[in-house]
Amino acid sequence: MLYFADFTIFATLKLLLNMIKKLLLNLLSSPRRFPVELALGIVFFIIAVWDSSTSVYNPLTRQLESAINGDILFLFVPLIILTFWLHRVNRWAYYASFFLFVPLMMLNLKPFLWTFAFGFTYALAAILLIVGHKRMDNRSFAAHALHVATQLFFGLVIASVLYLAVLAITASFLYIFGLKEPPRLFQYIFQFIAFVVTPQVCCTLIRQDEDKVEEPFKILRLILNFILSPAIIIYTVILYTYFIKIAFAWDLPKGGVAWLVMAFITVALVGRVAQSVLSQRYYDWFYRHFTFIAIPPLIMYWIGSLYRIRLYSFTESRFYLMVAGVLMTLFVFMLISKRTRKYQLMALICAAAIILFTYIPGISAKSVGLRCQQQRLTQLISELKLVNAQTGKFYDKLNLEKIRRDSLLSERYSDASSVIDYVRSGVGTKAFEAQYGKWPYSDFQFYYEKNQKTVETDHWYIRKEPVDLGEYNILLMADDYQCAYWDQRVVISHNDDVVLDYPIRKVVRSDKSLLDQPAKLLTYRNDSLLLVLEGICIEDTIVSDVRTYSFQLFKKRTINTH
Repeated sequence: MLYFADFTIFATLKLLLNMIKKLLLNLLSSPRRFPVELALGIVFFIIAVWDSSTSVYNPLTRQLESAINGDILFLFVPLIILTFWLHRVNRWAYYASFFLFVPLMMLNLKPFLWTFAFGFTYALAAILLIVGHKRMDNRSFAAHALHVATQLFFGLVIASVLYLAVLAITASFLYIFGLKEPPRLFQYIFQFIAFVVTPQVCCTLIRQDEDKVEEPFKILRLILNFILSPAIIIYTVILYTYFIKIAFAWDLPKGGVAWLVMAFITVALVGRVAQSVLSQRYYDWFYRHFTFIAIPPLIMYWIGSLYRIRLYSFTESRFYLMVAGVLMTLFVFMLISKRTRKYQLMALICAAAIILFTYIPGISAKSVGLRCQQQRLTQLISELKLVNAQTGKFYDKLNLEKIRRDSLLSERYSDASSVIDYVRSGVGTKAFEAQYGKWPYSDFQFYYEKNQKTVETDHWYIRKEPVDLGEYNILLMADDYQCAYWDQRVVISHNDDVVLDYPIRKVVRSDKSLLDQPAKLLTYRNDSLLLVLEGICIEDTIVSDVRTYSFQLFKKRTINTH
């Protein structure tokens, strides 16, 4: 018995060593097998080093600026995945893909990096990885998708371990021999491993046994059978319970339920795909009838989404939500028949939807959302009479006190302010103000106040009484100053210079009686300026927040004695 155990351990170790040997041989040959990926990684490493070594902070733009367009680094992953995919599709397209980064570097990518389109570019790259380069049946597609996901994970783990090992060796070497660390050495090591080594490791692992159709390894089988599927079933029970609750109460689903249903359907589809490659299918009884099981959650999804779209119209995110709903509903009903149950086709449809509604002007989610909100803005301007008929611009001042005391009016103005922010962000501040003029309000300023006392609900104290200005009778333009609440103090700055520092918490600690007279905390004077705050929040005898978006600043009038 002992001999058999020793033999088993020896056989396992021998198998493990052979696998490591095979992996090392493949890694050593990876530069020859993936030359364009290597060249692209080296170029991006040079760009990263150049960007980090020349970066300086520009106080005018409040951003880091360098001698090269470093924003291209954020597109490295999609570009390397596209190159890797083209490797087995077309040789000339594969070599040509190396030059894609050149025109991209000439563009201003900063606005793009903060859009939905940037995130969907990564989603599109992920779909490209799992769909492969040839037509596959369901079992082959499921095996390929799991292979890509697991090997990509192992590749990132190996690269991370390698980075930590190189870091430890380098730090030890510098310490032992008393050498001074060169500037940004560890940053450059990270960049080299991230842009040069990691792609080579991941490409090698993914290509290794890529076309094999086999059951996933034991740990992944355990995760799929005993963690993922049971979690999906439990979540189904929760959603059904909520569905019964709102059905009996005849109520609308909560706003966040649409996102929860989307996550549920997505994960359930992943579980359904994984079943195709498992030999032990414990949950076929669930996935076989999933089309009918998913109907109540989909009903909640569509009721909640359509109600809010009808109420507030489309924004970019709501349009994407509707597209996701259409895709989910389509995929769920594609599961009914074996003829339509094609997982690779579902992935391709998803990729086509991303391209269609993200990158094509006019029908993109951004374009549709902006048009719809512009229409809403026109309606709100007419309804609330926000524009001066003579100038065609927004009124300079609104009666905030009157608006805050009317719950319906407060809600409409808050809604209008949100729409204005959305449209202004979409068309650009200059173009917006050229058409409508300045809108200095935020939706927070239209919060409904239930009474006219100083104390608001939720511990907020709002100024309701006039302020004796005394000698501070010159009103300064608030737009020229910045108000911030940090480190227990209110700081007013002008052109990055602090002009007034109000240590509000220190003031409260020195005189606890001010907690009973919060109106006194809403004003603060120094030798030349008077700050008048609109509101503060006091919780447990501590000033926890300050309304920094609405304040007034007055300058002390100086008397010429000559």
